[in-house]
Amino acid sequence: MSNSTAMAKAQPAQSVPLATDEKAAIVVYSLGPERAEKVLSRMDESDYRRFARAMNRLGTVHSDTVEAVMAEFSTTVGDPNTVRGGMTETRKFLSQYLESGFVDQIMDDIGGPMGRDIWEKLSNTPEQTLYSYLRHEQPQSVAVILSRISAEKAAKVLQLFSEDRGKEVVLRMSRIGSIDRRVMTELKATLQHDFLSTLQKQHMTRRPDDLLGGLFNQMAADKVAPLLQVLEEHDPELAEKVQKMMFTFADFGSRVNSTGLQAVIKNCERDTLISALSLAKHNAPKIVDYFFNNMSKRVAEQMREEMQNAGPIRMKDAQEAQQEVVRLAQALAKSGEIEISIEDDDDQQIVG
Repeated sequence: MSNSTAMAKAQPAQSVPLATDEKAAIVVYSLGPERAEKVLSRMDESDYRRFARAMNRLGTVHSDTVEAVMAEFSTTVGDPNTVRGGMTETRKFLSQYLESGFVDQIMDDIGGPMGRDIWEKLSNTPEQTLYSYLRHEQPQSVAVILSRISAEKAAKVLQLFSEDRGKEVVLRMSRIGSIDRRVMTELKATLQHDFLSTLQKQHMTRRPDDLLGGLFNQMAADKVAPLLQVLEEHDPELAEKVQKMMFTFADFGSRVNSTGLQAVIKNCERDTLISALSLAKHNAPKIVDYFFNNMSKRVAEQMREEMQNAGPIRMKDAQEAQQEVVRLAQALAKSGEIEISIEDDDDQQIVG
């Protein structure tokens, strides 16, 4: 029987076209335990999860559909018996090759529409946003969540906690064992309701000035200027609002108070700050004074001397340094450690 004949024969039994990962799940399942083990042994964690989700979606797949899929893959695997998906069969199949704890974790993650992709969503959430939520949670909850998301994102979030809080979370993570399914279900429900749903609404309801202001904040000043000019020509009122939402290095004097600036200085790399202030010395000297006035006299004198003795700094590097200081301030503001005020022309802070 040709591939096309097999596929044509299978069509009446499968009303919804199969996705690629679903076809792959059928093939792997149909290989039998010995052959399937060789395939699964080459998978990483993301592959296991994708396989489990695909198999969970399948439901009952009749033999003619299995035959068509196997023909499409140009593979002969003996008797293409009916493949039955679903939670029970998926768990049973994975348990032949994986440790029970890992199987439980995978099945918990795909169990139901609410929890299906929650850890992937959290792994794709900006670390500052995730930290702002987690810093109010109990250390045990933080430990569980960080143990479920990607290691890269968990590391970035963990670094944002204070040293003492970070130690406590790490100790909790070191003692994490099997977690009761009801507890995990409640935790995922809380995350979905209190964090992800709110975050989604915020993204859906962002004002144009907030959206563009945030976008321009991540761009170099020379790239932003022509875009703002176009915006001013087409919508001067919106352009003015966008400029108020933007935060640049020159805005430190009017929008960050002394306490906030001291926190920025404390958390900023010294070389980065020197490069940023070297550029500001030429185009915003009052900002340089504002920074130095919020350092100890000894540190300020040392930095002035280093700036004088420093060799030429490329404009691009100095601009990037200023952007890095700005991003640091924005990160501290998002975490609630400092406040960046919305600039008001009638009530500006004067530096000097």
